[in-house]
Amino acid sequence: MDFNYTPEDQAFRTEVRAWLEANKKFAPPPSNIMADEGAGDWEARVNWHKKLNEGGWVAVNWPKEYGGRGATVMQRLIYREELGRLGLNEPMIGMGISLLGPTLMHWG
Repeated sequence: MDFNYTPEDQAFRTEVRAWLEANKKFAPPPSNIMADEGAGDWEARVNWHKKLNEGGWVAVNWPKEYGGRGATVMQRLIYREELGRLGLNEPMIGMGISLLGPTLMHWG
């Protein structure tokens, strides 16, 4: 298996990096999702989720017809690397993106 980045992967990295750099000011501070939330934490996470959604970065691996970017496995890893590089969390406001949505797309 070839683990080198394709030109499309490199272009994806450039795009997500530029978007995150320009919008990181809207991200809530990193937190432990297993810890108690402080005042305003939920609202901050929802606002970050909305901002990511505006840019098309909430469910990057979802098909385009369902609001995603149709990202490949490598592009999904790149997305997570770029979030991690800036100390940002993936959007998490429930199980809809990772569990419910994919289940409905597959079986619904």
